[in-house]
Parts: sequence; structure tokens; C-alpha cells
Amino acid sequence: MRSARQAIFSGAGSARDITFRLRYNAAPVAEDTASFGRGGRGRGVCGAPSRYDCSVWRQAGKRTPMELVFLRHGLAADREEWKGTDEDRPLTAEGVDRTKEVVRGLRALKVRPDAILSSPLLRARETAEIAKKGLITDAKVELADELTSSAAPDQLISRLADLAEKPVVLCVGHEPHISTTISEMVSGRTAASFDVKKAGACCIRFTGIPKAGAGTMLWLLPPKFLRLIATR
Repeated sequence: MRSARQAIFSGAGSARDITFRLRYNAAPVAEDTASFGRGGRGRGVCGAPSRYDCSVWRQAGKRTPMELVFLRHGLAADREEWKGTDEDRPLTAEGVDRTKEVVRGLRALKVRPDAILSSPLLRARETAEIAKKGLITDAKVELADELTSSAAPDQLISRLADLAEKPVVLCVGHEPHISTTISEMVSGRTAASFDVKKAGACCIRFTGIPKAGAGTMLWLLPPKFLRLIATR
């Protein structure tokens, strides 16, 4: 069985080809929906002319679809060399710069979060603040213990259920919590066959209330590709 990473990048050509597909190939959705995004025929998280219209879903008595973007924190101070507590371990100067480049890539993919959740650990908070500034959003960074490494995936899923009316939610956290939570959301099991690199990102779509096994992975991108996308 192919891994999630192999499935996503199978047959992929250049970074330009991958960028084109991310930005212009919308995921299959029902024909009777219009556009998912901010007002009318906008663009979704991937920058594709999306066919979800939140107002249509609300009028039909259905939940607004949610697109959840996971972002792993950027490069942090080495654990062995850091003198303070792990909770206070900050991003390095290189980590800050690379995270800013990654966020520019997310911005190129039209990621504009309506809510931002972050692990309370310093390196995640710093990453979340960089994302908030770079993605031009009015959303405030909310600290969430559900994004710490020790949290169970179902804890975050329950927290997201309370945000079901938010079309786009950004979650900043750690490995292996992110990969096991993605696995739980997509397959209903926590046995992840992939990992999210530092400052890497993944997008999951829910068409109803977030719950285990109900999500669809739209994309999983390492930081290298996000930085390349930022330059296109």
C-alpha cells in the first residue's frame, strides 16, 4: 500500500506542475453547490475556483464545510543545547525566516484562516503569529492544549466541532501529534504512515461536523515546496 506522501506526489512533475494543480484543480464536489470561500464565486484554500457556497449549505440546513490546515512549527532551538524548558524553546533565526517563506507559499494558495489554534508551546505560538501576520487575517491566535504532543487526536476533533461554522481553520502544532491526528481524521485510525516536516502543512476538508474518519486530505506539502510556491 502506498503511503499518503506517495499517493499525493505520484506522477508529479516539477514544482511548477504541482503548484498549477493545487491552484486550479478543485477537489470533486457536488454539482449543485456554488463556491466555497469569501462571498460568491471565490477561491478555496487551494486557490482553486471552488464550488462551495456557504450560504447554499446554510439555506439547505447543512453544516458549512470546513477546510482545516495543519502547520507544523518551524525550526526551533536544538533540544540538547537549549538551557531552558522545552515549553520555552523558541524558533531560531533561520526558523523564523523559513517559516515566513512557507507562509508566503500558503498565502499563494489562498489560505485565509477564519480561526487560528496553536499549541501553547513557544515555538508553535511564534509560528502561529508569523502565519497570522503573513496570511492577512483578522483571526486571533487561540492557545489550545489539544495541539500539544501529549493530547489525544479526538480532543482536537471535539474542539473543532465547536468551530464548525468557520470555513477555514489553521492549527499549529507538533509531530507526531499532527500526523496521528490527520490519520484519525481521514481513516479513523491513528496509525499514520507519513510525517509532517517542520513548517510543512496539510489540508483536510470536512463537509459536516468534524469527526474521526470523515475528513478528506486535499494536500500534504513539505516546506521546500511551499517555499517554491511562494516564488511563483
